[in-house]
Amino acid sequence: MNNFKKLLASAMALTMVTSVVPAVSTNVNAALLEGVCDANTFTSINPLLTLILDKDTDLESMEFAATDVPETDYKVSDYLDEGGLDLLEKAIDCADESQVERVEYLYNAGTLYFNYVNYRVADITITDFESYVEATTALQSLESLYYDFGGNLTNKQRDSVLTKINNLTRKIDNAGFDTTDTLKAYTEELKEKIEEFVKKETQNETSNLRNSITKTELTSFIKEIKADAKYKAFADEDPVIDIMEELDSWYDEIETVSAAINTRSNDAYKAMLDLQKSTTRDYAGNKVVTYLTMEDWEVYKEFKEEVIDVIYTMETEKFASKYYDASSKSNFATIAEVNKLLGLFGDEEVDIEKNTLTYLVELQDAKNGLFGWDVLEAHMEAVIEAYELIDVELDKLVAKNLTVNDKDMILALDDAYDYLTNEGKDNLTSAEAKEVRRAERTIDELYEAYRVKFGSLAETTGWVDMGNGDWKYFEADGTAPTKWICTAPNTWYYVQNGVMLRNAWVWRDATSAYYVGDDGKMLYGPATTPDGYAIDANGLWHA
Repeated sequence: MNNFKKLLASAMALTMVTSVVPAVSTNVNAALLEGVCDANTFTSINPLLTLILDKDTDLESMEFAATDVPETDYKVSDYLDEGGLDLLEKAIDCADESQVERVEYLYNAGTLYFNYVNYRVADITITDFESYVEATTALQSLESLYYDFGGNLTNKQRDSVLTKINNLTRKIDNAGFDTTDTLKAYTEELKEKIEEFVKKETQNETSNLRNSITKTELTSFIKEIKADAKYKAFADEDPVIDIMEELDSWYDEIETVSAAINTRSNDAYKAMLDLQKSTTRDYAGNKVVTYLTMEDWEVYKEFKEEVIDVIYTMETEKFASKYYDASSKSNFATIAEVNKLLGLFGDEEVDIEKNTLTYLVELQDAKNGLFGWDVLEAHMEAVIEAYELIDVELDKLVAKNLTVNDKDMILALDDAYDYLTNEGKDNLTSAEAKEVRRAERTIDELYEAYRVKFGSLAETTGWVDMGNGDWKYFEADGTAPTKWICTAPNTWYYVQNGVMLRNAWVWRDATSAYYVGDDGKMLYGPATTPDGYAIDANGLWHA
């Protein structure tokens, strides 16, 4: 490896420091004396530490090759070799929060400067780089020194750095690097890195007892990614931008989880706790389907949407003709938190690691991929729909004012009554059950009134004999139409709201009409109607 590559490797290793362990002490020297760090180790750079920790020292204008430390005649650059930089890095671990930023500043700036002074413009040729990543890393190192720490350089040094930047930029542009495969490889590498991070933080108890990703861990991980030379080379590429934006969105998810499991701020959570304390009904296991009231259902539904859906995802995977449970917890909630909330959801003990779940989040129907929640939701929606029919629609029908078009509603009301007195009877409160019982008599009255006026409510298609020569006609969809019906050649009947007319005129327009006889058939002429009007061969009477 040539000289520049060695310098480059050093630069790649330094650009971001993430390990900070604040000391209890108020300054580095005190920390050294108290034994937090090895005092003997720092003897050679203590004057430099004293200088950079002095809040009156303007670090951004401290020239590396020209600044004198009080009472000691030497330059800051005397300490910017590999050994001095290693000591500065260790000093970061000894500093408290108020000091870390200043020590890190000199460490980062000093490392870039150390690399800069050890190579010349003439040494930088594009052949020194084996890849686009290596070349752009060197360029970014120079740009960081020029733009971020330029105040520490003399004018001559700034000009030299800028010249190197321009030369290297031109050479990279002219080199014709093909970055397609490299970018693709890095993108896959980044995805794998993220998967490993998630697995480590959520599954490995020895390294993370919380089993979830925290903001601190996420921030540290993102910093680690951004410190990598490959990231710096491809940071502006769309695939990498998309991945980093997804990582940034995790901060919002962490906030969402935090809000969901906070009983002080989440009303849905508080309402569920209150319900569990106050209800006298048994909602454990599948009993929740049988006994959950409509009012309590609203609490369960909101708790599911505002809490459970945030920390636990109920999903299935299908293999052959069977569904399998593929549910998972949020990466931002701990196993203990998930167990607690799922247990509250089902009024049972839950341990997702041992696959001990509660009815609502267990797969109950492998053939159709239905969880207990799906069963409960379908049942409660049916109960609510049936009760709303009884409570709202029943009083809108009056027996004496029924029309043939009320048939569907009467049938629906009857079905609702049957459901609420069978499958849904235990989901009703005593007041609701009383309301349903009251509806029985009214529905029976509607049935009878409709039968008397229009015939049976039975689902029938075609002609229905109503007795005494009267007939009624029903379409395939159960409706009773008003129209002409042909049953054979030259055999026509006219029905009005399904009822066949007999001995009646059916007007075609203002000056002509047809006549139907006692058997309901249209009369053809030449003939005379019982009331003395002539009918032609087409069955028409003309005024």
